[in-house]
Amino acid sequence: MKILIIGRGAREHCLAWKCSQSKLVSTIFVAKGNHAINKIASIIDIEEDDINGLLNFALSEKIDLTIVGTEKPLELGIADLFIANGLKIFAPSKKAAQIESSKDFAKNIMKECGIQTAAYKTFSDYEEAMSYVTIKGAPIVIKNDGLAGGKGVVVAMNVEEAKSALDLFLNKNIYGEKKVVIEEYLEGEEFTFMCLVHKNRFIALPFSQDHKRAFDNDLGPNTGGMGAYSDMPQINCYEEAIKNVVTPLIEKLEEIEIPFTGFLYAGLMQTKDGIKVIEFNARFGDPECEVLLPILDIDLVETILNLLDESKEFTSHLIFPISKCLGVVIASKGYPENPIIGHDIFFPENKNILIFHAATYFKETNFISCGGRVAVIVAIDDNLITARNKVYTYIDSMNLTDDFFYRKDIGNNAFKYLNN
Repeated sequence: MKILIIGRGAREHCLAWKCSQSKLVSTIFVAKGNHAINKIASIIDIEEDDINGLLNFALSEKIDLTIVGTEKPLELGIADLFIANGLKIFAPSKKAAQIESSKDFAKNIMKECGIQTAAYKTFSDYEEAMSYVTIKGAPIVIKNDGLAGGKGVVVAMNVEEAKSALDLFLNKNIYGEKKVVIEEYLEGEEFTFMCLVHKNRFIALPFSQDHKRAFDNDLGPNTGGMGAYSDMPQINCYEEAIKNVVTPLIEKLEEIEIPFTGFLYAGLMQTKDGIKVIEFNARFGDPECEVLLPILDIDLVETILNLLDESKEFTSHLIFPISKCLGVVIASKGYPENPIIGHDIFFPENKNILIFHAATYFKETNFISCGGRVAVIVAIDDNLITARNKVYTYIDSMNLTDDFFYRKDIGNNAFKYLNN
């Protein structure tokens, strides 16, 4: 089989790595990819938002299955386009992808099918939004309604921070979407629940925990993710998450005739009142992907094909991990606001470490950074603490310069639980 993966970061590097292990796969293409991926796949110089260019390539190469990693082509309707041209694609339609591309849409769906989430209100006018925040007070959560690369959320701990966020989103319109959703601030432990979905069929993956803030102890601005681990010893509510979140969502989307296909990301919080949804995404989480796929004893391509094959009986189920995994993101200094790029970075050989590149290119003898999140350093072990130690020992061996930074506390919530 010929596989096309769409995206260029560490998530797509990990997807290509997992697909390369499939007994069904002969060739993997990644568009637009990065230099590190070319060891396991052919890199195609087509931008992720050029959905017509991607379609023409898929048709000419007779691609058997396309897997979409990144969000922009979903919003543009790549799944609709590919299916209309007889191509198999694992991705949601443009309408179904609104669970990520419009926070307001997602909130309304949750309200209609009784999924617990934070109380909210939607605004397009700055003065009205500010008046609401002034009345409600802080802490409060401000979310850009549309796509923002994982950086369109501000957890404002005071009214001044909320005011700055509203100014950015509504007055300066930095993400091109003059609409915000303002939510109540929830307290509890946040985690990710990923599922592979096709209509009313799903495969649930182990829980994982991303670390969104840039700096240790959850300080600094929100990022696309600074590290993750799986599974989570301190959270074990799979039955509740499936019954109260996943099932009602996919059934509701089917009911309103926009069935979901693809990677369903549920950002959840364990509160004193049970699980509540923070957000839905219509793609595999990043960096959650890089710590989940290494601990799943499955043929990813075969799994997706079986899920899509409606001629065969299928029982929705949960996949249990075969070990533990932890990953730490190496980021460019200044990320997420103004990453400073163009610096040498070295990755010593180590058979106990997986490296998924997010934003590097190879020049002459070494890699050079070309984006905010540069790479994810991953280790697998039967013991989560040992996996963490492997990762941080390896990062020490990289001799990183001050041009890069990383969090030193990835997995701390799990370790506090394990040490009690």
